[in-house]
Amino acid sequence: MSLTDIVFIVIPIVAAMLIALSVSTGKLRREYYWAVIPLAAIAMITLLLTA
Repeated sequence: MSLTDIVFIVIPIVAAMLIALSVSTGKLRREYYWAVIPLAAIAMITLLLTA
C-alpha cells in the first residue's frame, strides 16, 4: 500500500467513520454529519482512479 493510498483512501474513510460514530453516539450534533459525504467521496474517487 503506497503513501497515496493511505492519504487519499484510508485516512478519509477512518475520519468519516469516526465522525459518523461520534454523531450516532451523541458526542457530535447532527450538523456535523455533512462532513462524512466529502470524505467518502474523496475515498471513492481515489479508489476508482487507482483501480
